[in-house]
Amino acid sequence: MIEAYPNARILGLTGTPVRLDGQPLGSVFEEMIESEPVEGLIEQGWIARPAYWTPMWNVELPRRSGQDFGDLVAAEMIPHARVLESMVVEYSKHAVGLPALGFAATKEKAIQYAAHFAASGIPADTLFGSDTDLKRQGTLARLRKGNASRALDVQRPR
Repeated sequence: MIEAYPNARILGLTGTPVRLDGQPLGSVFEEMIESEPVEGLIEQGWIARPAYWTPMWNVELPRRSGQDFGDLVAAEMIPHARVLESMVVEYSKHAVGLPALGFAATKEKAIQYAAHFAASGIPADTLFGSDTDLKRQGTLARLRKGNASRALDVQRPR
């Protein structure tokens, strides 16, 4: 696309502008411009203040100081029984009944996680870019109405 329109201006948007390993997000962008600090966006009501927690898994997982886990490496850690179960436990502790989005490295993993939630009595569904508009609209409608507590999507490998 860039080659087809050599005079076009390119705008890149991201929710994660800084990587732990200090590497750029891609070869196309040279400069990062922050239009509004996150705190300002929160104060103006454009975005919600994030709430997050880290579960104590007490399992041996690979450690990588100062580096991001690759999506597929992270996906291989999740099936550990204690980690998989903690998804349900932590959701039940902190967000039961609230709509939530989750992300997985592959479609197969998203389907596995949704099935694990459903087997635990928490309605869940998947949401993929390849879904038809009808399927996507249905999933989002169920999420809004509370008929699905979680929707799991696939985050593309970097």
